[in-house]
Amino acid sequence: CCTVGDIRRGYEYGKLALKLLERFNAREHLPRVYVTVYGLVYPYTEPCQACLPSHQHAYKVAMELGDIEWAVQNVNLYTLVAMQCGSKLGPLIQELKNYLQELKDFNHLIITTIIPPTLQYFINLVDPEGNPTVLCRDGFDMESFLQQAEENSFANLHRHCYFMCFLLAYLFDDMERAREMYHRYDKAEKSFPLTNPLPDEVFASGLLATATVRSSEDNALFWRRIAHDSHSNVCRRCENSSWNNQHRMHLLTAEIAYMNGDAEAAAVSYGLAIT
Repeated sequence: CCTVGDIRRGYEYGKLALKLLERFNAREHLPRVYVTVYGLVYPYTEPCQACLPSHQHAYKVAMELGDIEWAVQNVNLYTLVAMQCGSKLGPLIQELKNYLQELKDFNHLIITTIIPPTLQYFINLVDPEGNPTVLCRDGFDMESFLQQAEENSFANLHRHCYFMCFLLAYLFDDMERAREMYHRYDKAEKSFPLTNPLPDEVFASGLLATATVRSSEDNALFWRRIAHDSHSNVCRRCENSSWNNQHRMHLLTAEIAYMNGDAEAAAVSYGLAIT
């Protein structure tokens, strides 16, 4: 339901699924139910921080059951949620390293997880030596990873890697690379479209678009459209979960106002974004 926009009905079905899981003590189904409810439903309606412990629990249960596939799905979602809800990076980096080692010990195909590139993304944020916009350090090579992913039918990982690349470039003020990586992300997104793109992808696209319009006249209509589409998407999400999206909405409102030369309106929205 949530993937087609019926958030409220999806939320009710999610609560029902959890009640049935508890009533029948169906522990063997817990990891896959938690993927659906806490990974694909509750992020639209509940504070994203509240989903993290459930994915950790589901990962532990799945590993105890020997259900490696659903352990991986839960740790993937845990990684994505942690990325967007302000988790402390130092402990999170160590936690992801531990997950990665456990999965290697089970001889699982690590290419099915988003942990390696996301781990490198977090490392670049806390230790931006060299070129922090490139996911190619500490033994990780993004291009080799993506080639292996495509060979093993996980080419959708391109989307996630290019998203992190354009976000890193934006954060470290390399706008030329940010735009280059965005276009690669956009191409990958069109190859593997999501009905509801991930919140961070939508938000970061809007930030990059407004910054590009301010700094360059090249293809301004294209970037303005992205900025306004991003803002509209975040506003819709805010209707169901203001906790997760209100600050994003105010910041994009400010950026668009500033992009349009309305410094007074931008200042008001910047203030709302940090309160």
